[in-house]
Amino acid sequence: MVTYVDSIEEAVAQADLVSLHMPANDANHHLFDANMFQHFKRGAYLVNTARGSLIDTQALLNALTQGQLAGAGLDVYEHEDPIVPLDLQGQPLADELFKQLLASERVIYSPHVAYYTDEAVANLIEGGLDATLDVILHGDTANRVNDLA
Repeated sequence: MVTYVDSIEEAVAQADLVSLHMPANDANHHLFDANMFQHFKRGAYLVNTARGSLIDTQALLNALTQGQLAGAGLDVYEHEDPIVPLDLQGQPLADELFKQLLASERVIYSPHVAYYTDEAVANLIEGGLDATLDVILHGDTANRVNDLA
């Protein structure tokens, strides 16, 4: 059953689990900030497998520390560009905020690399080459993502 509500604040106030699935843009940068976390049902969980910039990380850590949120599952982080997907094993992590996030017992973090398997990368390459050949041979491709207009 789906229940429609009038605002995102009303939705998070009723939810035990909030899972984010949206692109990042200027309008939703830090949509989940200190104010939004105050609307969450106490003890709820937040899962973000979308984009790191949707969440103000310091506000998330504060909400977790204060017990407003019971936990968070993340595979993205708002300042991940200099970190992910580099292999920094054995090197000190300079990002203090990220270190706090990783150290929190209320956070499960796994890098956003589901696409990064040999098969997925091969499929991306093959699909790109097939689309390129379609354009060369036929002037267009069925896999076009932009409009010719």
